[in-house]
Amino acid sequence: MKKVFLKTIVYFALLILCIVACKKKPNDFIVTGVISNRVTGQAISNVTILLYDGIPSQTAPLGTVNGKLLSTAESDNNGFFSIQLSSETASQATIDVAKEFYNEVFYIGSESFSEKEITEGGHHLEIELEGIALFVPVLQKNSSEPSVFDQMTFSVFSYDNFEEFIQGWENIKFNGEGPFYVLRQDNIPRIKGDRFLRYKVEWTKDGIWESKIDSVFVPTTGAVFQPTIYY
Repeated sequence: MKKVFLKTIVYFALLILCIVACKKKPNDFIVTGVISNRVTGQAISNVTILLYDGIPSQTAPLGTVNGKLLSTAESDNNGFFSIQLSSETASQATIDVAKEFYNEVFYIGSESFSEKEITEGGHHLEIELEGIALFVPVLQKNSSEPSVFDQMTFSVFSYDNFEEFIQGWENIKFNGEGPFYVLRQDNIPRIKGDRFLRYKVEWTKDGIWESKIDSVFVPTTGAVFQPTIYY
């Protein structure tokens, strides 16, 4: 009886050891990196880094992947971040970043990094963000006395081609004395931030059309940026 009991104990002990030994080692995903402004090159702090366990579902709520919570971190004052995730099931992880008023993300670096998906192991990434601005210029005539019969148009040139205008920012027309606010009815027009914008103003002076081309620096900001443009 004692022998049977001892054999049973040994059997269960070996079974437990086998389960422990055979248990799959979790996959570790470790990502470090630096986040900077794509235009100015300056480090961006307080960016939220999101590391998903697996590939995000198109229908999953923000912050989850097929119902699973994700790992998060924030960049420091130097734009540096470090984040990791261990998973016993996922062979891939997915990284994403988010910061208010920055709507374009560019990933640079690791060869094993495809789009936003990463493989098991360590990765170092350089990430660049582009900001937006709530651009609402005020147009004020100062070249002559304003008149109720005045006409004027305002346009913003393309970032890359100065022979073209940004869609929705071409030949915006006004009549009267002004000042005029370039504000649409549906929303505040958004412009890429942290760069100089070239614009063109055309107006009538004593019934004769005149024009002016100049530029204004537009910073990334969550507040309405409202420079006065004189013509």
